[in-house]
Amino acid sequence: MKRLKCLVLALLLSASALCGAGCSASESLPDYEADKDELAVHFAGLMEPPPENYYKYDGSDVPNSPSYITLERYQEMKECGIDIIIAHGEQKLASENVMKSLEYAAQTGVKYITQYQDVVNLGNSTPERMEAVLGDILSHDACYGIVVKDEPSAKQFNSLARAYRVFDQIEAFKDKCFYINLLPTYGVGDMTYEQYIEEYCQKVGNRFISVDHYPYDYDGLIYETNQTWLMNLETVQNACIKYGLDHWEYLQGTKAWPSSKIPDYYDLSQQIYISMSYGATVMEYYCYFTPAEFGPNEELRCLIDYYGNRTDIYDAAKKINNEILAFDHVYMNFVDGWQGVMTYIGSENEREYNSAFNMLQTPLEKHDRIKSVQSEQDLVVAAFEDKDGYDGFIMTNYAIPGLRLSSEVSVTFNNATQAVVYRKGEQSVVELNKGTLDFTLDPGEGVFVIPVNVK
Repeated sequence: MKRLKCLVLALLLSASALCGAGCSASESLPDYEADKDELAVHFAGLMEPPPENYYKYDGSDVPNSPSYITLERYQEMKECGIDIIIAHGEQKLASENVMKSLEYAAQTGVKYITQYQDVVNLGNSTPERMEAVLGDILSHDACYGIVVKDEPSAKQFNSLARAYRVFDQIEAFKDKCFYINLLPTYGVGDMTYEQYIEEYCQKVGNRFISVDHYPYDYDGLIYETNQTWLMNLETVQNACIKYGLDHWEYLQGTKAWPSSKIPDYYDLSQQIYISMSYGATVMEYYCYFTPAEFGPNEELRCLIDYYGNRTDIYDAAKKINNEILAFDHVYMNFVDGWQGVMTYIGSENEREYNSAFNMLQTPLEKHDRIKSVQSEQDLVVAAFEDKDGYDGFIMTNYAIPGLRLSSEVSVTFNNATQAVVYRKGEQSVVELNKGTLDFTLDPGEGVFVIPVNVK
């Protein structure tokens, strides 16, 4: 499940490889097919298929819920593109239900992150004691790790660090995930978000950073996107680069609070492409099955609802997940060469500014391969470079998806005659007109573009 790290950029001698910084050398079309089965983006879901009687159907003659721990339910999960499930409902290690879940996960190629509330307390013990408690469950091939803490305050970092230091000494756990999910910008209190993330990395630093930030609101009249969302992503990605950590990012897969929006395909698409623009390699749905505490409220439905039915959110997630998985190996060739994010105000933005763009602390001001960009709607452009020197760009329509605004985009590249374009999971090679690529982005849509100079 680990992505391959590019530890150094090889010194390339052939003229075809000396293409990165806008040079005029002739390039061949890049080919990433050899990595198709090796490099992957992963989609995770919080809340596993629950056991019998998890949902209580009070006030009716309908019996309480059946067990959803079945092979069919794990196959359904994998069909949606989700290959990591994060436990939320279960508490007992190595229980019959958990072991059954692991067996079905193993059969379908899903990885299971189990849950145990007392992991932090084991930080006061020895590696031997922790391994004795956790070893039976974490030794299972389908068990990817253990949930430790959700949204800790900075005051809890010391105890988390103690527990992780013990966990990290256990050889059998070296490929297991010590799962902590951090607060977003709007939850850290008096400290700055940079201070919160920096303190976490210095004290805990458990191989990856996972954060939940749910950006979309809707009050029945007005759609809004949280202005700190991009800054949140920027802060996390900068820390991941600094400390050599992987970037995990939650997706708003339900109505997270009363004023937030029920997500659809366009919302999920924008969240995923923007997360990838900031180097995310694992996208986590909040939530997969609907947690029992949400109740049967239709507005609180997740990918699977309170009654075990697939929802419109499941259908939207399946569509966008599988579009991404069609070219994720290409993206993964570039992710370690993340260079930064550029922002462009759209010609139809009458205010001529975007507060979210203004909050960014380390935006990329320009790129040698891009001569000019024109866009009707606000546009986010992320720049990458692969190990062979090819430039890659994710370009995402940043108009609020709920407004359903498409955007005509025109990008002129330096020293480029063609562009390899990945759109909605399909690859095409486009001939450029004097270096210019013209296309239309749907609401919330992103594209991955590799300009090449083929002579």
